[in-house]
Amino acid sequence: MIFLGRTNCWPSTSSSGPRYVKTPLGKFATCHPALEVVVLFERRTERKETLGVKESESLVDTAVVIGRAMREPTREPFHPVGHIAVEWFPERDAQLGLPETTAWVKSLYISWALQATGLGRAAMAALERVVEGPPFGAECVALDTLTSEFQLREEQLACFYDARGVPRPAVVRSNEEWYRRQGYEAVASKDDAYDWVSPATGETIKVPCVFMRKYVGGVA
Repeated sequence: MIFLGRTNCWPSTSSSGPRYVKTPLGKFATCHPALEVVVLFERRTERKETLGVKESESLVDTAVVIGRAMREPTREPFHPVGHIAVEWFPERDAQLGLPETTAWVKSLYISWALQATGLGRAAMAALERVVEGPPFGAECVALDTLTSEFQLREEQLACFYDARGVPRPAVVRSNEEWYRRQGYEAVASKDDAYDWVSPATGETIKVPCVFMRKYVGGVA
């Protein structure tokens, strides 16, 4: 199970406090204005069974600033199980013919131990709701991810799963396919978008990516 842990990441002067988003695993906080935080309570004995061995070490809340807002860190241990953020790329918007109000997802990550639980979908849905409203007013959400062809290669599957000691799922779906199922469509691709160093060989590999978009707020 997932349990909510407050990280007080909203400004201390805020009177509204956290908002909560329900997921198939419970609920998590939507910290004003656009930071999604999911943690496991330190005192819960179930957390070690829930987290993978490599993700069972706790972190300590030491952040003194979130964006432009100063805060007092709690110094309490917590277990982050994912992250999601928003950025703005005006030049890329122009290159791809996207609206000036496009919000870019940079980047979604869900702990290996918690993938295929619905948490990723819930996080994306929450992000879309946040960015289409004030103060952002985004008409479009965009992202880049690995192409299906690259991600489903045997050598990549071996790195993503076998090298990490993570069992392969019965059906392996690519990130690209996962986003398509949520209404995102490809608008462009780039063969050498990023450099990736193979942990097995140390070789630097050019990673191909696909750029995807989804209109929000009833815009089409």
